Amino acid sequence: MTLVFTLLCLSVFAFITYLLWIYAAFDWLAKICSALIISLPFERIPSISLGGSNLRVSQLLVIVGIWTASVLFIKQNSTLLGHTVNKLNYFLLAFIAFSTPSWFGITDIKRFWVTEIGTLLVFGALLLLSNFTKDIVMRTRDLVTTMFFVTIFGYFQFVGDLINLPTWITGLRETYTKIVFGIPRIQATAIEPLYFAGMLFVCLFLSLSYFFLDKELLHFKVLSFLRLEKASNYIINGSLFLFFFGAFLLTISKSAIVIFITMVPFFAFFLIHILQVNILAIVKKIWVTTLTVCIILLSVYWFIPSVRGIADNVGSNFVETIYGNSASSNERADFLKAFDNIIDKHYVLGIGSGHFGVEAGKTVETSTGAENYLIVNNVYLEVWLEHGLLPAVIFASMILLIIGMALRNTINQLHKDRTISCVRVSLIFTLIAYCFQWLTFSPIFIMPIFILMGLIVSDTGGRQE
Repeated sequence: MTLVFTLLCLSVFAFITYLLWIYAAFDWLAKICSALIISLPFERIPSISLGGSNLRVSQLLVIVGIWTASVLFIKQNSTLLGHTVNKLNYFLLAFIAFSTPSWFGITDIKRFWVTEIGTLLVFGALLLLSNFTKDIVMRTRDLVTTMFFVTIFGYFQFVGDLINLPTWITGLRETYTKIVFGIPRIQATAIEPLYFAGMLFVCLFLSLSYFFLDKELLHFKVLSFLRLEKASNYIINGSLFLFFFGAFLLTISKSAIVIFITMVPFFAFFLIHILQVNILAIVKKIWVTTLTVCIILLSVYWFIPSVRGIADNVGSNFVETIYGNSASSNERADFLKAFDNIIDKHYVLGIGSGHFGVEAGKTVETSTGAENYLIVNNVYLEVWLEHGLLPAVIFASMILLIIGMALRNTINQLHKDRTISCVRVSLIFTLIAYCFQWLTFSPIFIMPIFILMGLIVSDTGGRQE
């Protein structure tokens, strides 16, 4: 049976390779990258359970993209061979090379391959996007338009759970239904609410940028469908920001909310310089909307007891988290203690991809019983423990270099094109926000973050012949 399955797989591989050999062209890579960007939110829905993990749309696109590029390279495609390579890709090769010593600590081969392949796939996404993405302004508009419909599904989850629709219809996990806070935490198509909150960073920053740019952000066909094509861009983009921000708050992702609010003043500083407007002009544009929203929220809070009870419950959970008394804080503290116990003997070479759970599961109890799937909930510490000290330094250096190069590129061309400058700043702040949020979750193979990195790197140069 195994032999038959192997032969079948080899036959399929050979047939697809043959088709790519005959039909594949260099411009396919840019189209695959465009599809990969649109796939950013589809992490849990849709996905297929395969080999102890979920196979996602984005991962399939990475496989197709790498496959296509490999076939073109073997064919000696002149356009591909003449294409410049982004130097930042060498960080990925260095990470893989210097993490190989950690493989000698592997005890759970299945867990290793699940996490290692996941890591290689997100690296593949960064490789493809950094080299073959075209027109980041249009690609970000594609992404926000996709996120618009995904967020509608998130609101459906919220309403559906409130009216007691079953989870197989709403798509919510049981732990995110209203049984915890009194209201559901929306996760849309993401694995968890905090991941969905991270995805919304880019929508929040871009909708703010386009509000002050007074330009169209959603694609025209969507505006026509919503009968908004004649509305002003101020109204549409302002409403779009509130639409995304409402969903962002309903994720009840405490870290994401604090990070976004903290970063808004710094983001506004860049917008003011790009658009060359004074603060009073900005205040005049937003004070009426801000005041109206605040009055509505305060009125709902004071005059609807059930809403007040839910808000107080969520607020008390925020306070408990700050003081380290919430369930999530205690769980993170336990995982960090386990990390501290393990790192003592493995701080140089690491223990192997995915193996924090294998080691920590021997001492840390979980409600699910899936001890070998425990994570540190801090990507930087987890990379250090699992892959080794040098790969952790390479990983952190790569992120800092991406942000640094992007900021330098943006500042040098700040007033050359207002639209692209606003898009660049929005992407940079989204990545920075994600990096801060990454202090509270892991693992490394979070595809949306690497898609975002690829978008940024594709625009920053750094290529060589």
